[in-house]
Amino acid sequence: MNLVIDIGNSLVKLGVFNNRELQFHWSTESLTPGALTKLHDQYTFHHCIVSTVSDLPAWLRLFISRFDKSIVLDGSTRLPVTINYATPQTLGNDRRALACAGHKRFPGSNVLIIGLGTAITYDLVDLKGHYYGGGISPGLTMRYNALHTFTKNLPLITCRKPVDHYLGKSTHDSVTAGVTGGIRGELDHFIDLYQSDFSPLTIVLTGGDASLFDKSLKNNIFAIPNMVLHGLNEILDFNA
Repeated sequence: MNLVIDIGNSLVKLGVFNNRELQFHWSTESLTPGALTKLHDQYTFHHCIVSTVSDLPAWLRLFISRFDKSIVLDGSTRLPVTINYATPQTLGNDRRALACAGHKRFPGSNVLIIGLGTAITYDLVDLKGHYYGGGISPGLTMRYNALHTFTKNLPLITCRKPVDHYLGKSTHDSVTAGVTGGIRGELDHFIDLYQSDFSPLTIVLTGGDASLFDKSLKNNIFAIPNMVLHGLNEILDFNA
């Protein structure tokens, strides 16, 4: 079995894989030695991969060293896709993982993976497994926070449900209409651009906010949760 750990900007996400089957996943604001030890008591891990946006704690490095194969993902890690990116050293681990997951899930297809999390990321892998990059823009919560932070009177909105109105008749509804409508318009716009150059195109939505937009876009899409975890698992299997 494989243990996959993704330490992101907001949450730590863990996944337990038996081959490509995600048997268990869990999210937490902070990872502790006790929690990992308890998980290790439930499953027998042979391989482990960690992706982190910050320095790896010494205790976690020691913990993963016990496995037959352990990887701390960085720019030198071998990938099952070819990276055609001008600055590969600056490419985020989440985008590497999404590219690998998209290519493995839809082999022989042009795939656009859109991650809706802290940021919105667009990642394009062609049918030959060449990764070209994409785009990054502020995510839902970041947009709400920005409107509150950089204005004097707009409230902090924490709406976490789909919004279908476009004509806000209160300040709260005006903000939610502008932010969510802006994201929907952005998504449709960029999808159209990618389709014009990489047709036919498979479109995948993933990330914590994907469920807020997956049914409101004009384009046909696949909504697949935990794509980063699946991509990290593909990278681990490719190296192990």
